[in-house]
Amino acid sequence: MDLNQWIKRPYTIKPLSGPVDYVAAAIASCGVGFFPTASGTFASLCAVIAWLPLSQCTLPHRIEAILIASILGVWASGRTEKNWGHDPSQTVIDEVAGQWITLLLVPRHPVLFAAGFLLFRLFDITKPPPIRRLEKLSGGLGIMADDWLAGLFGAVILALFQWFGVFSWNW
Repeated sequence: MDLNQWIKRPYTIKPLSGPVDYVAAAIASCGVGFFPTASGTFASLCAVIAWLPLSQCTLPHRIEAILIASILGVWASGRTEKNWGHDPSQTVIDEVAGQWITLLLVPRHPVLFAAGFLLFRLFDITKPPPIRRLEKLSGGLGIMADDWLAGLFGAVILALFQWFGVFSWNW
């Protein structure tokens, strides 16, 4: 098997034009967007790890974290789209916000976090209707919106699993 077919290189991006572009690139890539393959999945895993301390915060603080990531994500991904093209794989702030939406109401437990990770990735990768339609929105909003909805789908399925006792064993 030729691993080069799975590795995204060379990156075809325009040079960044100034400090604001560099800040936008740092926010959009979250430091992991240039991972050679499966950058979205790797970013989602990093988002789960980053959620560990946030999961101990109150619900309003967790919502604030998601809103901050989302607002910065719309701005940064919209700005970097001009240099990197439409919904570039290097932009992974959308995965972070979407993953956090899936985990928003989940009790702190590794099995539930793993299930949330898998559900979010399933919906983000397969993009069932109407998720795919949101990608057509322009700029940063289009980059972020499909992941928000994938995160919501994951959250609803995870809540249904909990409601119907799928995770009802003694912790």
